Amino acid sequence: MNINALASSLGDACYLFLAANFMWGLYCSVLLWRTILKLSFSSQHSQNQFLDEIRSCVERKDLRAATEMCESEERAIPRLMLAAFANRTLSYSQLRQLIGEMVHRDVVSALEHRLNWIATVIKSGPLLGLFGTVLG
Repeated sequence: MNINALASSLGDACYLFLAANFMWGLYCSVLLWRTILKLSFSSQHSQNQFLDEIRSCVERKDLRAATEMCESEERAIPRLMLAAFANRTLSYSQLRQLIGEMVHRDVVSALEHRLNWIATVIKSGPLLGLFGTVLG
């Protein structure tokens, strides 16, 4: 096989690489979107309603009811509130540091992982196109 035929084959294969790159980016985007939907409330109204119910429980000093409401939720805000209720004996600065670490570990890192893959796909797309152009 001569070098021109090999270059032509690789140039044609570049379309396959571009398609695979696109599919991986789409997959990572869907997973990122699912993660965002899992961690957030469906609307601002439902979030405000949940926070109002929690606030009323806390004002009545009924932390048990507030804790039960937070335990039944999988979203980020109720999980963070649950941690705040469980560690309410800590000082304000210690509690703030704990919640900040939880936000970074449980929320931000889950989003950053997928965002990094999406950024890689975005950056590699033009390079794959250039590779195909050079080989073509």
